[in-house]
Amino acid sequence: LRDRVEPDDSGYNEIDELLRATERGRTLVQHLLAFSQQQPVALRELDIKRVIGETVVLLSRSLGSQITITADIPEGLPSVTGDGASLERVLINLAVNSRDAILSDCGNPAGSSCGSIDIRVDSVELSDVPRATWEDLASGRYLCLSVEDDGPGMSADVRARAFDPFFTTK
Repeated sequence: LRDRVEPDDSGYNEIDELLRATERGRTLVQHLLAFSQQQPVALRELDIKRVIGETVVLLSRSLGSQITITADIPEGLPSVTGDGASLERVLINLAVNSRDAILSDCGNPAGSSCGSIDIRVDSVELSDVPRATWEDLASGRYLCLSVEDDGPGMSADVRARAFDPFFTTK
């Protein structure tokens, strides 16, 4: 497709997005296979702003018009060591769960805004927070990723199981 479409054609950007989505799918399958075989994930240097930015583009197209998604990621963040596909998967799962919760509590008719999801990255100095909170980490500079929505929140039962492997409310 890319060879048949000129770069200034309106469909060119959609082809790039399709290629990125295909690559994400390939990576997801690799991770599912690695998980099922309990193989370690390959960590590498990530540009967190790029990974989150691409994920937000995907989410803004797939969450629906009733959900507004924003990302506040400052310029000049250091690269991090991690797995981009895992980060993307976590963001997608959080956003889909947020969307479902927001829409279940939404009294607005279809098409009107029901809520928002905000993704934020902050640089934090570990010595600035109480030590008991982060006892397994060395002092130093870290990035803190926050995902917040304005949905109804979790019940006490769901909150108690939220980090259980394979737990779902669906």
